[in-house]
Parts: sequence; C-alpha cells; structure tokens
Amino acid sequence: MREPAQSNVKQPGIAVIFLLASLFVLTGFWRGTPSWEKIGQEIDAKFPDVPSISMEALQRQIGAGTEMLLVDVRSREEYVVSHILHAVHMTSPEDLTVPPDSFVVCYCSVGYRSAAFVQKARKLGYTNIVNYKGSIFQWANAGKPVYRDGKVVTGVHPYDDYWGQLLKPELHAGESVKP
Repeated sequence: MREPAQSNVKQPGIAVIFLLASLFVLTGFWRGTPSWEKIGQEIDAKFPDVPSISMEALQRQIGAGTEMLLVDVRSREEYVVSHILHAVHMTSPEDLTVPPDSFVVCYCSVGYRSAAFVQKARKLGYTNIVNYKGSIFQWANAGKPVYRDGKVVTGVHPYDDYWGQLLKPELHAGESVKP
C-alpha cells in the first residue's frame, strides 16, 4: 500500500492566525463604518431610561441663560485639547457637587460615555441630568466653537480612528496638541 502524497502547501501557523485576528479586532474593521443613526440606536438600546437633549435645545438653553452645569466626561487628554465653553471636566458622577435637582448636561465625543455617566448619576439621585447625544463631534461638525484655555480653537480630539470617522477630518486635532 502506498503512502498518501504529502502536500507542499504549508498551513498558516498559530502565530499568523493570532496576528491577523488581533489586527482585525484592534483596527475596528469588524465594526464597519460608524454612523450617527447607528450610534443613536446603540445609545437608545443600551440606555433606554437616559433622557437626552438635542444640540438645538442645548443652544436654546445656553442662549436663554439657563442655569446649568455642563459636564465633559471625556478623558482629561480629550478635554484639554478642546471643549464646549464653560464645560467642566468630570469622569465620575460621584464627583458631582451640585444639588440633585440641578440641571446638568453631559457630553463626550458622540454621546455613549456621557449616557453611561448620566445613567450612574440618576442612580445616585440626580433627577434633572441629561445626555447630549451627538456631543462635541456634532457640535464641532456644525461649526459651533470649541475652546482651549479660554480661546476658540478648531481641533477636537478624535478619540480613536473608528469614532473619529464621525468628526470632520479638518477638525481632528493635530499631533502637536498635547495636554
């Protein structure tokens, strides 16, 4: 009986498979392209009890001089690059020091992290806290001013390559911007 012929084709090693799988996950390729509609649906599904405010409603509140606390929940690095005027940086709802019925508006890059912040704050008893869906990316994309050190700037921290696709390319903060 003859031995079966051996193939000259080599099978990819475990290392190659691991490398390809890692690149697939790290690049976000598996997520596809983000869209405002998709992120809105994700936020609504994950945080159904979190109230939100639109950019237009937020502008009306600001224009009317409504007393509010505007909270930027992004990382310190993101906040330092630019933020909405008068926003304070805060990453934990436990750091809120205003009365529980104070009007608080939270934002991040697109509205996901701020929705999580609002959800936690509501569990702590904050009753008039809302999420600004669209957040600073929508704000900057609409041509609204963002600030660093009290001065208007044009760059916004893009968070990462995936979510940064929702921010106009010309608004991506340059590599020279360091906190």
